[in-house]
Parts: sequence; structure tokens; C-alpha cells
Amino acid sequence: MKISKISVRRLQIPLRLRFEQSNSRAAYSDSTIVEINTGNNLIGYGESCPRPYVTGEDFVTVSRDIHDVADLLKQTAFKSIEDIRECVTVVLPRHMGPAAVCAVELALLDAWSKETGTPMAAALGATLPARVQYAGVVPLRSPEGAAQLMALMRHFAFKDLKLKIDANLDANLARIDAVRAVFPAHIPLRVDVNCAWSWDDAIRHIPALLKKGIWVIEQPFPTGQDADAARLQRHFGDDICLMADESLTTPATARHLLQQQACRRFNLKVSKHGGIFNTLSIYRMARAQGITCQLGAHFGETSILTAAGITLAAMAGPLTAMEGGLGTHLLEYDLVQPSLQIDAGGAILLGGEREGWGVEENIYV
Repeated sequence: MKISKISVRRLQIPLRLRFEQSNSRAAYSDSTIVEINTGNNLIGYGESCPRPYVTGEDFVTVSRDIHDVADLLKQTAFKSIEDIRECVTVVLPRHMGPAAVCAVELALLDAWSKETGTPMAAALGATLPARVQYAGVVPLRSPEGAAQLMALMRHFAFKDLKLKIDANLDANLARIDAVRAVFPAHIPLRVDVNCAWSWDDAIRHIPALLKKGIWVIEQPFPTGQDADAARLQRHFGDDICLMADESLTTPATARHLLQQQACRRFNLKVSKHGGIFNTLSIYRMARAQGITCQLGAHFGETSILTAAGITLAAMAGPLTAMEGGLGTHLLEYDLVQPSLQIDAGGAILLGGEREGWGVEENIYV
């Protein structure tokens, strides 16, 4: 497969509900879409969600980095999936950040699948399940706003949930009560701090969270405070499970977290790790050290990244949770028709395998 043209677009889709967490808020999605034209006039589509507070990337840096490697990609003959894997795990990380690598990888895989007429899962040696169960994610709201949001989320039969919280203990306990008024205690609930705590915040919060039956705590401290996370995990021992997110991006950061024993769970995201192959490498590294993993999602992902996440999950082993899959429940429109999104049971039912990620031409609204 030869590449004749590479295009990069910024895609900002209005959200049906404002998304907010302690380190960001948005009323629009913010994706980078890469289009790769092959010599046979096929187009491969890829997506990433660059987040400055995660990988330090944004649309400007991703677009620039992809432009800088365009000639290199055009000069490369991709004769196999292994050629794509080598490109995105060895060559491209020398020139660009993970979000840029992800968008290029997914576009290359989409183009390869279409070019060879091979369903995506088969091309990657994966077997897709018939059904994928997703967890619900509750954005940060005031306690009153959380109660209002629960009136909408009660229509989905989620089997587990994640609640976004901040450093206000009283407000966080009220948010938990709002969730529990709809989803009772037998439904597991974990919290995501998104870097908002100090050490004193953590020491004050965790005993109160444990009394509420919450023991999985995601990214309590800002990136760079892995030693504090390790100290916190040791302080509470087996009573808690810290999960890394913003501090976990590349294989190098994964190795550092493992060496520091800074957490007991990884929140993997295809976009922030540089695509499927790099995410799979981090997953295997974690599992070899006894670290469990879940598959997360950036808010506002289109069905391209949802499909990529499902494929990644099929290639990996056990995951503690799957997040995302919201499609047009959250987005005003999607790039795949029909949108790949959860049903009332909080699950995505998969039909037969198909070529590529399911994106057709003339996709932009």
C-alpha cells in the first residue's frame, strides 16, 4: 500500500451535555481527523483526541507533526500489518507525540483494511465479541447538577460507574449520594480526581470514600507526583486501588509507574498511548507486573475511536471496565452512520465484521 496524500482536519462537534472534570470543561468535542489517500484512490480515516493536559499535544502540534512526516510516510511501502506496526511503534514516536501517532495509525489501518478487503478485526488477528458492556461516567457537576444528571443516566442499565470529583469533600459526598439514589450500592462506583488533590486532600478524602464503599481512585495527584502516589498506595495498602491516567501516556511513563509502584491499575486510552499497537504494548507490560487495566475514553470520541477501542479490547486480555461508546448520546452527530454507541443496557451489540472503521466518504456535517 502506497500513500499519495495525507490531510489533517480539526473536528469540533457540539455536545448535547456540557462535559466537565476538575482539569477541563467543554461544550464541544475536539478531535483530530487524519485522511490517508492510497494509490488506489481509497481513503483511510483516523482519529485522536489531543489533550494538552495529558500528552501536551493539541491540534496545532499534531497537525504540524503529521505534516513534518508526510514525505516519510509517502515514501514508505506498507506491505503488511507488521509494516504498519513497525512504523507506529518504532519510527513515528521519534518524530511526534502519542495523539499524532494514534491518528496516523488508525488511518493506516483503515486504509489497509479497505485496500485488502479484509475486515479490520481479521486483519489484526482479533475475534470481536457479540456484545461489549460499558461503564457509565458521571461528569463533574454541583451536587444539585449531579442529581439532575442522574435523572438522565437512570435510563441506562450500567453495571458499574465512574464519578468525576474534585477537592471539595462535602460536595463530593453529596455527589456520591446523588449517584447512589439512582444506582444502589451493589453497582460498583469508582472516582476520578483528574489531578485535583494535594496530599492533605487525599488523607482527608479516602477514609470518607471507603465508608461509602469506594476504593478505586483514579489519578489523585498531578502528573509528575508519582512518588506521592506510591506513598499514598503504601499508606492505605490493600484498602485502596490507585489508578493512573494523566500520568500514563507512553511506554516510558508506564515503566516508571511500575518501578515506583505508584498504582495498581492503568486507565488505558488508545488516543493518549499512540494507537492500538502502543496501547497493547503498555497493557502487556502492566499485566506482566500484576497490574490490572481498564479501557478509558476521552470525552467526545467519535465512533472511529470507539471501534478502535473495541478492537484493542479484543486483542488484549481481561479489562476491569470499558468506558466511552456514547456516540450521539453525547455528540450532536457522528462520523459513522449509524453511530457505534451503547444501548439502554449500557452495551454495544456488534454485528458482522466490516472493513475499516465504518466511515464512508462525505462524512463531514
